[in-house]
Amino acid sequence: MFWKALFASVAGSYHKSSGIPCQDYAGWAETGHDILIGVVADGAGYARHADSGARVAVETTLGFLRRQEWPVSAPSEAQRAATAKEVVATVQASLQEECQKLSCALTDLAATLLTFVATPTYVLGMQIGDGFMVARRLGEPVYALLCQPQHGEYANETIFTISPDAAASISICIAAGEYAFVCAASDGLEGVALSYPGETPFEPFFRTFDDHIEIAQDMEEAAADVSRFLDSPRLNARTPDDKTLLLCRRVR
Repeated sequence: MFWKALFASVAGSYHKSSGIPCQDYAGWAETGHDILIGVVADGAGYARHADSGARVAVETTLGFLRRQEWPVSAPSEAQRAATAKEVVATVQASLQEECQKLSCALTDLAATLLTFVATPTYVLGMQIGDGFMVARRLGEPVYALLCQPQHGEYANETIFTISPDAAASISICIAAGEYAFVCAASDGLEGVALSYPGETPFEPFFRTFDDHIEIAQDMEEAAADVSRFLDSPRLNARTPDDKTLLLCRRVR
């Protein structure tokens, strides 16, 4: 077994017209024993260096999780909570260092954080803020959310990695079993990928990408295809926000 993975990030139409760079960032890495780690971050629209905040959050989280020893069976609730707390502390320390480099306030680096660790026997998800992660168990057709997207009381309100309450607010979820497909996306795609009410995955959306990455021979070309979709006039008409999609497919 091995993983095929790709991600694509495109600036939203509003950011393009305003000359603002894409404030999303994503990354993935494979470790030994058939384990894949994926991370997506979405910089806050108000933050002056949101793109840097998202990049630091992703790179720090990937580096931290790659150094961990992942048990064969699902970690206990206490182990999951301890790992999540360490992720937040490590990311916040890196953001403080970035503040020094850029001579900026911590609020200038605000970003969300979504991350998953997919092993042969479980998928662990951790989430701060909005956006979503979806997975499909091997041999089954159903797509399901890993964690419930975090939304505040008001529209466009969410939680960010810079928050003093981030460690207490992080959502931690575990999905037992072997999973064939896992993806993470920024909130710019929530309106087209999730059905309301209930925020359930819209099956045709995920099936298209699941099948696309399974048959892809050239992952760079496949990523370019995803980028073109994310930047298409039809999609931009529905969602002017930055859009990031990280897709991972287990292949026999």
